[in-house]
Amino acid sequence: MRRRFFIAAIIAAFASYVSGACLTGCGREKTEERGQGRLAPAQDIRRRLDERLAVRTRFAAMSPSEHLAAARARMADTSQSGPAGMDEATRHLAAIPPGTVERRSDDALAREISRRIQRAREAEGRARMAEERAQLAQARQNRESYAGRLDEDFIRRGIEVDNVRVAGTDGTTLRISYALCGRVFVDRFVRGNRDELVGAGFRRVECNSSFERAWMDL
Repeated sequence: MRRRFFIAAIIAAFASYVSGACLTGCGREKTEERGQGRLAPAQDIRRRLDERLAVRTRFAAMSPSEHLAAARARMADTSQSGPAGMDEATRHLAAIPPGTVERRSDDALAREISRRIQRAREAEGRARMAEERAQLAQARQNRESYAGRLDEDFIRRGIEVDNVRVAGTDGTTLRISYALCGRVFVDRFVRGNRDELVGAGFRRVECNSSFERAWMDL
């Protein structure tokens, strides 16, 4: 019984020591962080919330003429010509109360904003398509380079293939022309090179000769 009380007393003393150390040591760390200009996470979150609240307060306090002027400024700023900038201009127009002079005069501006948003989105779509085409072209070029290296490797190993080429409309078929072509050759080749073939983007391996044609999908 005495031993239990003794152990409990030790635990309580240790907890008190740790608590006291945190009150002193942790306090110094927080003070040092504030002295070095770093805010604690809670303070940083509070600062960001205050900034957002200030922006919303300023927006709500704007007069109809100020909203109209802000929308026109967004329209005139070429750096804000994308959908995000136009959406901000639309937000200012939507904040103008119905029946005001500014609301009656913003119809043409709203139509222009809508046209600009549509044009910007079409331009972004064309840019994405161009980027995708460039990526596909680069991937095909990489596969063609792989086929060229493979052709040279066959020659170094003494395997008399006629040629190794990329085939198919999307360039995902590796075509090997070889007099001794057959299913066994294709199976062994794919087993030994599957990871590289798949990594290069190939989906099929074909082997053609004057007498036989074999293939395997990856």
